[in-house]
Amino acid sequence: MLVRTVFEPAIRVKEGGNCFGNQAVFRVSWQAIVLPSTLECRTMQAEHRPFTDIIKGKRQFTIPVFQRDYSWTTKQCEQMWNDVLRVSEGGHFIGSIIYMDTGTSSASFQNWLVIDGQQRLTSLTLLLTALRDHLTETGYKGTEDGPSVNSINDEFLKNANEEGNRRYKLALRRADDATLR
Repeated sequence: MLVRTVFEPAIRVKEGGNCFGNQAVFRVSWQAIVLPSTLECRTMQAEHRPFTDIIKGKRQFTIPVFQRDYSWTTKQCEQMWNDVLRVSEGGHFIGSIIYMDTGTSSASFQNWLVIDGQQRLTSLTLLLTALRDHLTETGYKGTEDGPSVNSINDEFLKNANEEGNRRYKLALRRADDATLR
């Protein structure tokens, strides 16, 4: 099933680590991410995880104000779609998502701040939203192993039994959030 086979490595920032000057520095192979000195020093732990494991559960990924608005064009979306098709044929790296705890998580709800991978995460969410809407419009009820409107909502788009902004797994910024809803 296509929706369940999307594979996306993720990098999660964990407590503890080193500081460099007044800035926390996170290194991922050739990439260095420098965060403001107001953040606690943390180290990164890379985890190779399926997208489904990243998004499942009561959690929300928040796009911070310093990130740009969603700006992918048809070209980037077509490339992602081709990557998703390759994944469905047996695995393919489609990018990374870098996120850290916002400090507002609890035992029953995790809130993550997206540091990198926002465009990719938003595109996957839009893809799942389009699939859900198509299933609704066509009246498709799903199968035991196939997607259904409820399974897409419950596993990938919304947090069951949550209200307000916590209801959604992805919280975009500015007009992007209103457009997504």
